[in-house]
Amino acid sequence: MTSRARQASRSRATSQTTNRGNVEKYKEQFRKERAKYFGASELYRAKEFTISEDKRFCICPAGKRLYRNGSNVILDRNTAIKFRSRKTDCRVCEVRERCLRNPDTSEVRQVCFLQGRVESISETFTEKGSSGEINPENN
Repeated sequence: MTSRARQASRSRATSQTTNRGNVEKYKEQFRKERAKYFGASELYRAKEFTISEDKRFCICPAGKRLYRNGSNVILDRNTAIKFRSRKTDCRVCEVRERCLRNPDTSEVRQVCFLQGRVESISETFTEKGSSGEINPENN
């Protein structure tokens, strides 16, 4: 590889890294402008919650525990782990307005942590029934 080719390769790698940083910067700016336009405050996002090492609970920005509510949940072809807070914790929380989309009507906060992509989704119960797999007449 010539020095010119190496230099071009380095500049492409640097520009890709810079572009990723710019994209994140503009995404954050867009979220703030959108929140300001629609009158919504900046809500806490999933990345502001801390998940435990054993993934049995997570900690909210106010320091309260959210307990596991489901695992291997499929959301838009991604597996996720769901957590839910206790009503008694959210009812009296001082950061309720920043945490819940609708603090007047929502009782608790729920948060999902995406784990990975699902390559194929198995048939639903209804699809299996229509194909004759679970029909008792076929047995």
